Amino acid sequence: MASGATFSVNQSDTVTQGTDFSGAAISGAGGFTQAGTGTTTLNAANTFAGGVTIKNGTLESKTTTTTLGTGTVTMGGTGSTGATYLTGQNNSNAFVINAPDSGTVAIGANGAGSAFTLSGGITLNGNLTIQTYNNTINGTTKAQSGFTGGITGTGNVVLNNLGLAANTITVSTSAINHTGSLTLQGTATGDTTISANIGSNVTGVTQNSATSRLVLSGTNTYTGATTVSAGTLAVNGSLANTSTTVGNGGTLQGSGGIGGSVTVQSGGIIAAGNSIESLTTGALSLEAGSTFAYEINNDAAAGVAGDLTAVTGNLTLDLGNASLLTLSELGTGSWSIGEKLTLISYSGTWNGGLFSYGSTLADDSTINFSGMDWLFNYNDTSAGTNYTGDLTGSSYVTMTAIPEPNAAALVGGLGMLALLRRRRR
Repeated sequence: MASGATFSVNQSDTVTQGTDFSGAAISGAGGFTQAGTGTTTLNAANTFAGGVTIKNGTLESKTTTTTLGTGTVTMGGTGSTGATYLTGQNNSNAFVINAPDSGTVAIGANGAGSAFTLSGGITLNGNLTIQTYNNTINGTTKAQSGFTGGITGTGNVVLNNLGLAANTITVSTSAINHTGSLTLQGTATGDTTISANIGSNVTGVTQNSATSRLVLSGTNTYTGATTVSAGTLAVNGSLANTSTTVGNGGTLQGSGGIGGSVTVQSGGIIAAGNSIESLTTGALSLEAGSTFAYEINNDAAAGVAGDLTAVTGNLTLDLGNASLLTLSELGTGSWSIGEKLTLISYSGTWNGGLFSYGSTLADDSTINFSGMDWLFNYNDTSAGTNYTGDLTGSSYVTMTAIPEPNAAALVGGLGMLALLRRRRR
C-alpha cells in the first residue's frame, strides 16, 4: 500500500485474511481500517507502516507479532459505536484509545483459548477494558496474559478477568499512570499481579472480582482510594498514603506496607500475610461485623510462629464489641507455657473496643485454643517473639500461653502439700 492509502473492511459478517481476501502479507506505507460491525481476522506477517484504525466490530490479530503492521493502533473515536474490540495473541504495537460515540472500547482476548500479550504502551483518551480468558502463552502451562507497555492518558481502565479456570494476568515493567481509575473484575480464579508502579495520576484502585486475587507487588505511588469490594487484595509491595476500605465479601492480606488508613467494614476480613507473614498499615479500624483473621503455627520457629499486623497509628475496634476474631492453627505440634505472640502492634492509642471470640473477649481474659489456655491482652507493653523487627510503636495486642486452671491448681496443691510435710517434720 502506498503512503496515505488505506485498506478498509466495512462488513457486518466475518472476513478472514487468506480466505476472503489475499493471504499475502500487507506491506507498504499505508494503513488498515476496521470500519464494519463484523469480525476481521489478520493472520499474515503484515509489515504495513501506516497504522490500524478500529472504529467498530472486532479486529482479530493471530499467528504473529506483526499481523497489525508496525504502526500505532487507534481505537474508538468519532463515528465509533457499539462494542469495539481487539482480540488475538501477541501485540507489540502502541495503542491509542479514544472515547467512542457510544459503546465500549476493549482490548485483549474475547474467547476461551485466545491468549493475549501486549508490550506496546497504551495512551488513553477514553475508558478501556482489558479482557482475558483462559490462556496459555510464553510456553508455560499456567494460563496467563501479560501487559508490559504501561498505560498513560486519561480514562478509566477495567481488567476483566474471565473464564472458569485459573486465569492469570501479569502487568509489569512500565508504569500504569493514566488519569483515571483501575478496576479488576471478572469470574476467573487466577491472580492478577501488578508489579509495575501504579502512579500518582491514578485516582483509585478497586478489587471487584469475587473469585480471584489482585496482587500489588510493586512500589505504588497513587494516593486515591483503594477499595476491596469483593475477592482478595494482597499488598505484597507498598502503597502510598491511600485510604483502604475492605467491604462485605472482601479480604485484605499481604506481606507489604500500606501507608494510609485501613477500614474493615461488616463482612470484610483482614488477614496479614499470604500465609504467616507481617503486614504494615496506617491507622486500623475494625467495624462491627468485620473479621480479624489470625494464623499461628506451633511447628514454626518463634520468630515466624504467628501473623503480625503492624499499625502505624491508632487501633479502633467496635465499641459494641462486635469486631470478630478468628484463630487458625497451621501446625501439628504443641505450645509451651509462656510463649507469647503479637497479633497487632500499634503506635497510637487503642479506643477500648473488644473482639468477639464466641463471646466478648475482655482485656486480660483467657481463651482456649490449640490445646492451650491463652491470656489475651489489648494494651501489652511487651511484645511477643514473632516478627519483632517489624513492630510499630510500643503497644501490643498479645496472646500468651498459660497453664490451664486445673493444672495450676494441681501444681499449687502439690507445693502446699510439700510445705506441710516439711513443717510436720
